Amino acid sequence: MEETFEEPRSRVVLVDGEVFKPYEYQREEELESKVTGLVKFVFGPEALYFDLRQRVASRAEKINVTDGVLLELKKEGDGPRLWLVEYELSSHDLYRHVQPQILGFIRSLRNPQTLREVQLALYEEIRADERKEKAFREFLGPDKDAFYFLDRTLHKKCGVIIVIDEVSPQLAEICEDFARYAEARVIEFKTYQKGDREIYQLTPFATGEEARAPETERRKPEYMKSWEAQLRWVDPDTRTLVSELLKRLESELPGISHSPKGRWYYLYRGRAARRRSLFAVLLLAKSKVNIRLRVDPGAFQDGNQVTKRYRGWFFRTGGEERGFSIQSLEQLDEASALIRQAYDFAGG
Repeated sequence: MEETFEEPRSRVVLVDGEVFKPYEYQREEELESKVTGLVKFVFGPEALYFDLRQRVASRAEKINVTDGVLLELKKEGDGPRLWLVEYELSSHDLYRHVQPQILGFIRSLRNPQTLREVQLALYEEIRADERKEKAFREFLGPDKDAFYFLDRTLHKKCGVIIVIDEVSPQLAEICEDFARYAEARVIEFKTYQKGDREIYQLTPFATGEEARAPETERRKPEYMKSWEAQLRWVDPDTRTLVSELLKRLESELPGISHSPKGRWYYLYRGRAARRRSLFAVLLLAKSKVNIRLRVDPGAFQDGNQVTKRYRGWFFRTGGEERGFSIQSLEQLDEASALIRQAYDFAGG
């Protein structure tokens, strides 16, 4: 039996006489990691979720980068549908940060070139994942043209899903404003902890008989406990990507040092502990490497607009924190160029 009760400062959850306290997310990647571990329950059985950072552009060439893409495979109602997924924290400024971001996604969905690029990316993602390809084929049937199906689906009304740790009246108001242009749905996902145990409270995107809840209580996964454990957990290609990235940085950036710290990997300019300067942090996801940088906001160059501004977590003072992700060795040239700017800034 589960019940909640209010304390003066925060809500807690009581489970079988044990009190679980709310966990405050510090980074969007933390929220994303928990949700992607429960994809079928959060998004429903009739969906294929793609951990895909896809560049999308409006007709005016204003570029945004998605956190994920959801292909809803429904035969009833509105039928198949595409959703762009964005992870946000309620601590962010909803009007100055979240609203422009979501509006940018909505505008990009009106751009035929963007739809074409998303179509190609999804097609390649499906072909590269045996499990997704099987589910897609079971829905579509063996004789249907997958590429044509994606084209037709993307040219229907698409939408945006906002996954956030706490829904506020301000967010509801923003979504009402968006309704004139495209549907925007919100999934609230909260985590409560006691020691290394966690429970989740959420509003699923879709529910059905096949969408069964996971265990009410979960211990923190082993891979969350250290950088080394995460390296064992990620895909082999991601391990290779980390190794090649570090080799490249060592060869290109004189005097750098680097080492793990908890679940993250820190890169410094300089080797002496008292004189070195932190300029980049690596965070791992299953199939990608997330990179945070400390950069000079007045001089930073990001021609392809692949980075995203973050309210300082790893870098609270001195410069601006920006982040981006890489998923393949082909992205190392661009990644090293962006990282070099952070390295140069760390040198004063």
